[in-house]
Amino acid sequence: ERLAYHVLLTPKEEALALSDAIRRAREEIRFCEECFFLSRERLCHICQDSRRDRGLLCIVETPRDVIALERTAGFQGYFHVLLGRLAPLEGVDATSLTIPRLLERLKQHLPREILLATTPTFEGDATLAYLRKVLAPFPAKITALSRGLPSGTEFTHSSSAMLREALEERRELPPTAEG
Repeated sequence: ERLAYHVLLTPKEEALALSDAIRRAREEIRFCEECFFLSRERLCHICQDSRRDRGLLCIVETPRDVIALERTAGFQGYFHVLLGRLAPLEGVDATSLTIPRLLERLKQHLPREILLATTPTFEGDATLAYLRKVLAPFPAKITALSRGLPSGTEFTHSSSAMLREALEERRELPPTAEG
C-alpha cells in the first residue's frame, strides 16, 4: 500500500525508473546454486571467496539474514539459505525449503561446525529442532546463536553489535535422542 502511494505521488520519471530497477533486478538476480544467497552469477561472492573458513557453515532462513550477519563481520565461514522456515499452518514443510540441497552439500563437504542461525520465533525454533534431527547423523559440532537476541524479532531488526555478540556466544547443542 505504501509503495503504491509512493509511486502515485512521485514524478512520472521517478516512478518509471523504479519500475525499470525492479524489472532489472528480477531479470538479473538469482539464487546462488551452492548456498541460495542472492547473486548475478552462478555462485555468489561469498561462495567464491576462498579466504573464508570452509570448516564453518551457517544455516539461515533468508538472504536478508546473510546480509545482517555479514554486517557484523563476526562470521567468516560459508552460508546455506533455507529460503524460509517451517510453518505448517502456512503450508511450509521441509520439502518447501532447501534442506535436500543442504544434505547433498554436507555429504560432499562436511564442515567441523554447523551454526543453526534461525530466528528466535516459534517457526524458527521448530526449524532449528527439525535441523538438529536431520543433522544428527553428521559428525560435525552443531551450534546455535546465543539467545541474547530478543525473542520474536527478525535479524534485520537487530543491531550489528547484538548479532556479533550472539555469534560470539553461540553454544553447542546436545545430541538429539536419535543421534
